[in-house]
Amino acid sequence: MARLETILVAHRDPLVVSASQMAILAGLSRWMTPLELYLEKAGLQPRDDVAGEAAYWGSKLEPLLLAEYAERTGTRVLGQDAAEQPILFAPGGKTFSKRTKTYREWVPSDIEGLITKTLRHPTLPIMTHPDGICLAAPGLVCGLVQAKTAGHWKRDDWGESGTDQMPPAYLLQVQTELLVVQALTEGRVSYDDVPVLLGGQEFRQYRALPDNRIAALVGTLAENFVQRVQEKNPLPATPDKTGSRALQILHPGESDAEELVAEAGTRLWTATHQVFETRAALKEAEAAADAAAVGLQEMMGDVTKVLSPFGKVTWSAAGTRTTVGWKGVAGVLETHDPVLYASALQENTTTKQGSRTFRVMPKENDDE
Repeated sequence: MARLETILVAHRDPLVVSASQMAILAGLSRWMTPLELYLEKAGLQPRDDVAGEAAYWGSKLEPLLLAEYAERTGTRVLGQDAAEQPILFAPGGKTFSKRTKTYREWVPSDIEGLITKTLRHPTLPIMTHPDGICLAAPGLVCGLVQAKTAGHWKRDDWGESGTDQMPPAYLLQVQTELLVVQALTEGRVSYDDVPVLLGGQEFRQYRALPDNRIAALVGTLAENFVQRVQEKNPLPATPDKTGSRALQILHPGESDAEELVAEAGTRLWTATHQVFETRAALKEAEAAADAAAVGLQEMMGDVTKVLSPFGKVTWSAAGTRTTVGWKGVAGVLETHDPVLYASALQENTTTKQGSRTFRVMPKENDDE
């Protein structure tokens, strides 16, 4: 089974949380909410195990990043090659496969398992899959490596190279990874390095040291989450459309057997009142926005753009549209007379100006 597929399969386990899933539980993920993760773990929502483009290329570039990390740090790193076979990366661009004497001297079977197996904490419901294992000497583990790739537009999310100033979601992932591997190696792992390739052309490197406060948070989040899954006790929904979609999955049916009465002073009354109040306010705001737009359009007349300190407003046409009534033209085609054809084509062709579209672009979205 391919390594990426192995990781995706392990993520389905309802009684354990992976290092990369910890960011979801902490509310740091842009892609999934804690309730959505609960739905997957509880088997209420199928997991999409198809790796996206970013995950695919991150996996493909991983051996190159590990090799570069070994070269720049002078460290020997146990990882996997492009064929997903264990390999030892060494400075000078050297690599040693399982068939070599050097590999067998440096990598005993228990250490090889750190890179080929799913690693689970002995007491906490957390697991991880390190990208690389740093070796200080034959058979002596000293650190971990978690290789990353990111788009150029994400470069500002990463701080100064050599620090631990990485995006919070990644910092939580490597701290979880440290917690698991430290427990399995009796504390021999003292750091987790994160080499990252930004925009496909800028290499940076970061280091996370074990943090007991984050470790305590990881343990608490994971234990509470797994307990909720076991007890079928969903996490709260996020107050947005994502939360609404998750609740539809969680509560798919309708029941006429009972009805709730919102009595004054109760949470139900407060929530119901807020829904009606905000819907009314939204309706008033939409009417006010429509009235303001009409007023601005009257002032613009035939002008297509207004610039202001608040942003840009455009009111432009989509262009002209030409339509030919071919039924009127078809009658003269058999005459083979180009003059009659041209005349019929002109008489049956109409050109209409495209309708104008009113767009409001706030300052933060204004490129000019």
